[in-house]
Amino acid sequence: MKIRLAEKENLFPKKYYECFAKNVLSKVLPYKVVLRELKCGSDYPDLVSNDETVGIEVTRGIDEDIGKRQKLVQLKYDKEYFREEIIEEAERLGIEDDLVHTKDFVYLGTNTMPAEEITILAESIYKKLERLNAPHFNLYEENALFVFCSMPQKDIERAFHMIDWDFYGIRFDRVFLLSDNILYVYDFDKMMRTELSSDTIKKLAKKTRKEIKNLK
Repeated sequence: MKIRLAEKENLFPKKYYECFAKNVLSKVLPYKVVLRELKCGSDYPDLVSNDETVGIEVTRGIDEDIGKRQKLVQLKYDKEYFREEIIEEAERLGIEDDLVHTKDFVYLGTNTMPAEEITILAESIYKKLERLNAPHFNLYEENALFVFCSMPQKDIERAFHMIDWDFYGIRFDRVFLLSDNILYVYDFDKMMRTELSSDTIKKLAKKTRKEIKNLK
């Protein structure tokens, strides 16, 4: 049965991002990552490694307009949606002027990155640093952060230079940033990058959507 758009109003709830991050990390790391159990409460990180030595917080460094674009991009990968529904959703999100129409496809054109995006990324990381240093927050042998963003490496590095990582005392041991299909890994000595194929991203998105449906 085809799912109507009204039932997907919140296509990207918080749990979706956490589950997507879990699937990306389990794909590229030498160990598996799992969602923490809901019964653990808010004093635990969003994700943990299967041996419970690594805790991972998940956040978004994305402004509202880019979030809308990412939401629409995912509709392309869902075979339950028709061309007309993608156009309808773009109109509802107010970004119909950015659609490119061809004979067989409809897709989003390029977008200029707003200058505020760098500040948004830095602020989202500060919020997670504050949470990491909360009195009752449960720390692990390694404490990492996974960030969804949408910017080139040079802007990510600019955002990182804005941050006083030791401001609250404890800092993350590693930071993962997924920007489009590039996964950046920052361990404070260097920044590494892994390129994920479009097919891999599509498969991980599809897997995530299935898992989210099962969580409901």
